[in-house]
Amino acid sequence: MAKAGFVSIIGRSNVGKSTLVNNIINHKVSIISPVPQTTRHQVRGVYTDDRGQIVFLDTPGINLVKFPLARRFNTVAFNALSNADAVLYVVDIQDRIGREETTVIETLREIDKPVVVALNKKDQGKGFVNDYIDKIDGIARYFIPVSAIRSEGLDALINAIFEVLPDADNLYYPPHMKTDFPLRLFISEIIREKFLNVLKDELPYYFAVIVEEIEEKRDDLIVIKAQIITKEKRHKAIIIGKEGRLIKEAGTKARKELKVLLGKKVHLDLWVKVDENWTNDPDMLRELGYAV
Repeated sequence: MAKAGFVSIIGRSNVGKSTLVNNIINHKVSIISPVPQTTRHQVRGVYTDDRGQIVFLDTPGINLVKFPLARRFNTVAFNALSNADAVLYVVDIQDRIGREETTVIETLREIDKPVVVALNKKDQGKGFVNDYIDKIDGIARYFIPVSAIRSEGLDALINAIFEVLPDADNLYYPPHMKTDFPLRLFISEIIREKFLNVLKDELPYYFAVIVEEIEEKRDDLIVIKAQIITKEKRHKAIIIGKEGRLIKEAGTKARKELKVLLGKKVHLDLWVKVDENWTNDPDMLRELGYAV
């Protein structure tokens, strides 16, 4: 009998959750950048082999800042635990245990789910690995040292996850499927990723992308129209950059990746909109896929 189940990936921001799931699945299902809380959605990545199927729920990183949007993302992450068959807790062993880690650990003590811990960034040295093992001992079934960025330790991690999953008569998704993330949202996330990587520390925290139109003009051309939403006029100038340099650079990078994703030439039309209330607008959040 095969094994199959949903595995919620949890951890604080920037510990390598998205890199880990992308490399396990060998397919990009989550965007990556050095900016905290890059992932804002609950993204499903599907891994299937002869043993069965693991459906990873890649969630926003836990961040205890007091912004309303950050609290919303934390809710998405913690809610994913209740819908999962098991939990993959990813930690960065090069960083000391902080408030976010303590919050996650205390939450894991309260749920009745098997936990596997990925001790990430082993390629950078031992770090604080013993502190994490001591702190989480008694909660986790397995501790697996990994390097997400180098794809090291992934076989052992997958083995451990299959050990804790329930038996199943059927798979949840077809064996060839890698993700069920909607194309429109995935395109918006790719665009957002490029702005995150281009702007880096200059980027305003309250920033989002809405894909308004995807139109096939010819067999070999797709036109995508998207707006970048931010809260303040001064942020609009940052996103556009001097003489439009930054929006052009991010757009070029996004267009190149979308061409590979869609298998066609892409014309990408971007513009920036200021909306001071977008983070409190339920309809806007629902359209962005952030509603909880």
